[in-house]
Amino acid sequence: MGKDQNGNHVIQKIFETVGIEELDFIIKDVEAELDDLAADPCGCRVIQKILEHSKPDSPKLSMIYHKLMFSIKDLCVSPFGNYIIQHILDKGPQTERETLLNYIRDNFVALSMNKFASNVTEKSMIHGTIEFKKEVLQVIVKPPESNREPIPLFHLIKNEFGNYVVQRLIQHGDKEIRRGISKVLETSNLEDLKSNSHSKHVLNLLDKYPEGPKFTSGSH
Repeated sequence: MGKDQNGNHVIQKIFETVGIEELDFIIKDVEAELDDLAADPCGCRVIQKILEHSKPDSPKLSMIYHKLMFSIKDLCVSPFGNYIIQHILDKGPQTERETLLNYIRDNFVALSMNKFASNVTEKSMIHGTIEFKKEVLQVIVKPPESNREPIPLFHLIKNEFGNYVVQRLIQHGDKEIRRGISKVLETSNLEDLKSNSHSKHVLNLLDKYPEGPKFTSGSH
């Protein structure tokens, strides 16, 4: 029923009118079909409804959260599963949120350059702690082992999805984070970045903050 559009609508209405404590039969069915439901547009909404209408630390959901954490990699890059991950980052239990943030930090560049997973990394910039964002900064400005490869930050800001993630880091970070990004960009070929439609958005955003250099005003 969860993957059928009409059945999905019925289930969502049930959640809105009946307490979650009375819906064990639906939770059990969802547990059994979790992977398939998470990859389905209707199914993922059913999962989100269960999470929305339950207390984050409800023991009834322990197996669902366990299975979701086991499938983090697949869910992040899924057209529908990424919405479940975003919901957990926003309103999920602290333990699962920390598990997600650790995974995101350790795979930040690849996730941020993926069409669907970039939604997850953007959400982490909004709901992650400032300490998490500073750890992410260290990941993206770390020089690669090979001198032939650019610093990850340059990959991100030139990418059609990654540039939005960096913009969220700038917007939801602090002065230290913005200075760290600006410091790296100052060492680059600015004309190349200005000519790229994606990285130009990042430079324009940085110019709006008083603590850094002006990249697009002609002061360089």
